Amino acid sequence: MEQRKLKILSFGEIIWDIFPTHESLGGALLNFAAHAAMQGVESHLASAVGDDLLGKKAKAEIAALGLSVDRLSVCELPTGKAEIQLNEQSIPTFCIHFPSAYDRIHLEGIREDYDLLAIGSLALRRQENRRTLTSWMKENPLCPVFCDLNLRAPHYDREGILFCLSHAHYLKLSAEELWTVNKLLFDTTLSEEDSLRRLCHSYPTIRLVALTKGAEGSVAYTPSTDIILSAPAHKVEVVSTVGAGDSYSATLMTHLLKGYPLSECLYRASLVSALTCASPMAIPSYDPSVFWET
Repeated sequence: MEQRKLKILSFGEIIWDIFPTHESLGGALLNFAAHAAMQGVESHLASAVGDDLLGKKAKAEIAALGLSVDRLSVCELPTGKAEIQLNEQSIPTFCIHFPSAYDRIHLEGIREDYDLLAIGSLALRRQENRRTLTSWMKENPLCPVFCDLNLRAPHYDREGILFCLSHAHYLKLSAEELWTVNKLLFDTTLSEEDSLRRLCHSYPTIRLVALTKGAEGSVAYTPSTDIILSAPAHKVEVVSTVGAGDSYSATLMTHLLKGYPLSECLYRASLVSALTCASPMAIPSYDPSVFWET
């Protein structure tokens, strides 16, 4: 009997990344959904675009990525945009427009059985989306939640971070974001390992927290075992780090859902993240079978 295909619902932003030399479709949860689809998962994106040229262009490109557009709504707000500058190390700074269409995402009528709900902090910067998501989670209490704590100043606050942490079963954040959480919520700093333990102790729904550290690789902590595993970064010539964390998250979560050992999930997540860093696009085209047996 053929096994049912895994299904992931991503709730979050659609943003056009405007670089000095080009523009490309992005947004953390769109990137996540696209990479999950390339990992062989039935991937759905709940988001919104404006009734404008960028919105029409976004829907066409999303369909070309193999994602369904039937969970995308259109509203009077403009399609999301972000001006991006890269420094000498190809690290981006973002100027994100506010408000944008993805600040009004609808979930009415979405009642399918999903294996995972993926969310991020940027699309939860307004109460309207938080209320929508809270209502959906109450109606689908068995669906585990992955959260990317994607903090982009000034588009986050203490309340939004608390919302994410209190609902997450799986959490991903960067070393810089861990420092921000420590200062904002605990007003103290601890060692990296103790900080991860404190997060999970303070928010007991969290089953796993992954910490990305750029060229230093990544670690993952599971409170049920009190074990921290690490994975090195794969060395590549970095073109842009935009989307690297999203590709990492999607690869990590799809392989966890498929039942791979955590060490293998971390290795594969780091590999796809490196592939993304070596590309000017946040969603580069690739075939996972080139890197490992599927």
